[in-house]
Amino acid sequence: MSSRKFFLVIGIILSCIKTDKATIAFRPILPFFLSSPITHKISVTGSFGEIRSNHFHAGIDFRSSKGIDGDSLISAAPGFIRKIKIDSKNYGKSLLIEHEGGYSTFYAHILRFRSDIEDKIKTEQYKRQENELELELNPEDIPVATGELVAFMGNTGDSRGSHLHFEVRITGTDQVVDPSEFGLPIEDHIPPHLNRFKLYGFDLDGRQVSEKLIHSSKLNKVLIPGDVFGMAVEAYDRSNNSWRNIGIKSVRMFVDHSLFYSFSLDSWSLQDARYLNAHIDYESRFQGRFHRCFKLQGNKIPIYTSVENDGFYYIGDGKEHHVELYISDALGNETKKEFTIQNAQYKVQNTKIELPYTLYFDRRFEHDFGFGKFLLEAGCIYDHVHCKIDTISNSSHSCFCPWIGISPNNTPLHKPIEISLKPVKLIPQEMIDKCFVGLKRGKAAVSLNGEWKDGVLIAKSKQLGYFSILTDTIAPRLNPKNFKYNMLGRKSMSFTMTDNVADVTEKRSSIKYNAYIDGQWIILEHDLKSRTITHQFEPWLSTGTHELIIVLEDVRKNRKEYKYTFLI
Repeated sequence: MSSRKFFLVIGIILSCIKTDKATIAFRPILPFFLSSPITHKISVTGSFGEIRSNHFHAGIDFRSSKGIDGDSLISAAPGFIRKIKIDSKNYGKSLLIEHEGGYSTFYAHILRFRSDIEDKIKTEQYKRQENELELELNPEDIPVATGELVAFMGNTGDSRGSHLHFEVRITGTDQVVDPSEFGLPIEDHIPPHLNRFKLYGFDLDGRQVSEKLIHSSKLNKVLIPGDVFGMAVEAYDRSNNSWRNIGIKSVRMFVDHSLFYSFSLDSWSLQDARYLNAHIDYESRFQGRFHRCFKLQGNKIPIYTSVENDGFYYIGDGKEHHVELYISDALGNETKKEFTIQNAQYKVQNTKIELPYTLYFDRRFEHDFGFGKFLLEAGCIYDHVHCKIDTISNSSHSCFCPWIGISPNNTPLHKPIEISLKPVKLIPQEMIDKCFVGLKRGKAAVSLNGEWKDGVLIAKSKQLGYFSILTDTIAPRLNPKNFKYNMLGRKSMSFTMTDNVADVTEKRSSIKYNAYIDGQWIILEHDLKSRTITHQFEPWLSTGTHELIIVLEDVRKNRKEYKYTFLI
C-alpha cells in the first residue's frame, strides 16, 4: 500500500462520505418478476458479485440436475430473443432475451439451442461462412413466453463444468443487476460464514506498519501496532441445495456504534467489473479472498454505500474501540461479529524508497527509452506504486529490440498500458507482418499482437512486465483426434489445433479455422479448453469417398492447409 496522508484535528479524523462520479444506468421503475430459467430445483454454485479472477461475477450460476450437459433452459419472463452469439471464448454459446419493463436476461455456456433456433444459426453460418458469429434479431423473429424452451445447458466457452450462467441486464446498457432481486425461487436459509480477518496498522503518513491475520473464532480484543486501523474480511456463503461456497452480498462495519463503512453488490457496469482487483486484498489473492473494508484511491466502482475517511479509522488516542461487522447474503441472511481494537507501539519505518519511479493512480505517465516507450493513462492503476523501469538484452534471433520493462509486475491494471517499440536493427520486408509485441513469460513470451505506425510497433497490455519486438513464422498445427479414413457409421469428426505462440489479446480464438468437404465450406465447432474443432456430418453428405481440406491461419497470417480423404 502506498503512502497517503491522514488529516487529524485534535486527534480525531476528519471524515466525510466519499461519492464517486460514476455513470450508473437508470433503473426501470416498472415491476419485473422472474420465474426460474431451469426446470429442476435450483442449486446455486456461483453468486452475483462473487470474487472471480480479475472481475466481479456478473450473474448467478445454476448447477445442472445431474452434473452433466443437457438440462432444459427456459425463458424466465415473456419477451423475445434479441441476440445469439457463438463464441469459443468467454461465454461460449449464449443468448439475450429482451423483456418489457427495461430488463433483459442473458444465458451463457449453452450446449445447443432448440431446433428451430439451431436451424436459424446454421443457415446464417453457411451464408456468412463463419464458425463464430453474433446475430441481432427483431422482436417478431423469435418471441418467447414464460417457461418456453430456448436452449440446453452446457459447458461451452470459459466454463469448468455444466451450468447456466444467468444475468439480468438493464436493456440497451452493460449494467448488470442481481437476479436475486426479481423473485427467483432460490432456497437459502443459511447465513454467511466469517472465516478470517486481516487487521492492518498504518502510520499517520499512510504507510502500513503492521498486519495481522486472525481466524474469526479467535478474534476478541486485538492490539494493532499503528495510529490508523484498516481491515479486510474473508467470508463466504452457501445456499440450500448446494454444497459449494459462494460469495457474500454486503458488508457493514460499525466503529464505536457508528456506521463507518459499507458496500453492497447490487448493480454495476460490466466495464467496471475489473475494479474487483482494487476491492480485494490483491497481494494475498492466492491465499484467500479478502474483501477490503477500506477503499483504494483509484477504486471508482459505485458499490460503496457509506465510506468515511476511505474506511481508515484513527486509533492513535490509545483508547479501546468497538468494531461490529455485519455480513449479509442476497436473501437477507446475516452474520454478526464484534471485537475491540486498541493501538500499540510500533517502530518507525525506514522512509527511503529504493525503487526510483512512482506511478500515480490519477496521473498520466510516460517513459521514453528512445527505441521504446510506455504510456499509462490516468486511471490505469488503483493506488500509487513505486517501481523500476529498465531494459534487458534480448539475445533471441527472432527479436528486433531489447526488452523494456516495468517491475515488479504484480500490480493490477484497470486499463491497459500502451507499449511502443522501434526496431534497433533492420527487419526484412517479408518479416514486417510477422512481428508482434511479446510479453515475457519466463524463457518464452506471449503475443500482444500490435500494429505498425510510422515504423513503430504499438500494442496494449493488461499487465506489467517486459516487452520486445518478436517474430512468428510458424503456422498452426492440426492433428486428427476422432478421424480416420474409414468414417462409416460416425456422426462427427474432430481434430486438435495448436499454435506456437499464445495470443492473449484476441476476444476469439487466435487461430482462424475453416474446413471444406469436396470444396463446400462446412461448420466447425471450437472447444477452446480441449483445443478441439469438431464437425457434425450433415444429412446432405452422400455415401462414398470425400476430400477434406482444413485451413488454419494465425494472427501473423502464418497459414497451412491440411488435406485428407475419408469414406462415409
